[in-house]
Amino acid sequence: MKDYNDLYIAYKDDSVFKIETIKIYYKYNYLYDPNNSLRAYRITRIDSDMYDKLSKADIESINRRLNDEQYIQGWQLFYLYKELVQLIGYTYYRGQSRDYSLRPGILRANTSTSYRKQFEMEYRKLVKSYPKRIQYYSIDANDKRASQLSILQHYGLRTNLLDITDNPYVAMLFMALASSASYAEPGLFLFDIPSDVDESEHLFSTVHKSDYNERIGAQRGAFLNFDKLMNKRKLYSLPINTVKLQLCFDDEAYIDSINILRKEAEEAIAKDIHINSNEILVEYEEALKSESINHKKEECLKYIRAELIYKLEEYGYFEENLYPDFEKRLEFIDNFYHKNVDNSVTIFKKSSSVKQ
Repeated sequence: MKDYNDLYIAYKDDSVFKIETIKIYYKYNYLYDPNNSLRAYRITRIDSDMYDKLSKADIESINRRLNDEQYIQGWQLFYLYKELVQLIGYTYYRGQSRDYSLRPGILRANTSTSYRKQFEMEYRKLVKSYPKRIQYYSIDANDKRASQLSILQHYGLRTNLLDITDNPYVAMLFMALASSASYAEPGLFLFDIPSDVDESEHLFSTVHKSDYNERIGAQRGAFLNFDKLMNKRKLYSLPINTVKLQLCFDDEAYIDSINILRKEAEEAIAKDIHINSNEILVEYEEALKSESINHKKEECLKYIRAELIYKLEEYGYFEENLYPDFEKRLEFIDNFYHKNVDNSVTIFKKSSSVKQ
């Protein structure tokens, strides 16, 4: 292959990853109020498309417990993630804020073809400009090159490295922290990478911490190094067994719950229990409109993200600890004192008495 455009054209996701998707369905809790102790969401069920790592019996068992009436609040999402990670038993993880394919930055559709074509030239120019910071290695020098590209990626340049971590809580934190202007459902990926992996035969690459990539140690990081696909030699470890835990809003369950509440209201109205009957029924009709459902989705996901961050902080995982480098730490200090705090986090902390 001449450049990364050739790899972009030839690349197929299913040749690198064998993905079993486990969908975690949730709905908005219509009884939620920021001032009460109810959680803003309820997990309704999980489902899988392959049943490789989780059998139907495993899924049925989890679904029975998810819907056990003794759990009035329902399960907290953090604990479901924790149980699924333990059941699946894979060793590396990646959290993504939205549902997009497992591609490094340089192979994504929104990366320009000219950047992919000129990447090697830009890399060489950077080495000449900053010889004390980075060195040049060709694509054949996998490990040495990956260490240098990790520095470039550390400072925001798109490379052929895909970040992963051996700590599921770090992956959850990345998944929860990233926000989007539009509604986007996050995913947690689990990769089956053996502890004794031969990196010469695998996409996996470890990179040692240096003065210019301090985040590697803090984030318990490693990479999937797609440069290895540029070589003609076949990697016998592909495709990598992968499980994707995909969060999905359960529209059907939410609509059913609104209809049940409306029916109960109609029965109460028929018995003259409610005086303001028209207002009640109008409220339920409004709740069934698509724009209202979309609003509830956004509200619910903000709560979920805030709850995950809050729970991970209880376990000792903080955003600022993921970025120990000097520039990022200064940014955190400035943001703490001058940026508006996300209202969803504030609302969640008001009702933080909610327990599992």
